[in-house]
Amino acid sequence: MQEGTASVVLDTTVIVKSLLKPAKHLPRNIYDRELSTHKKCRTIMRLLKKKRHFVYFSQSWTR
Repeated sequence: MQEGTASVVLDTTVIVKSLLKPAKHLPRNIYDRELSTHKKCRTIMRLLKKKRHFVYFSQSWTR
């Protein structure tokens, strides 16, 4: 890893919420909140791509 380069661990929720807009049938206040979250997740993904950070995905271990 180069000096000044960060590593980032992403939860799958960030990825999914960046790809999918919230359903329009949700109550208005929930839709607005989820749309804001969607936009923030898209910004995170865009910045990670632009800055070329190493991205790792978390794994859930269940039995």
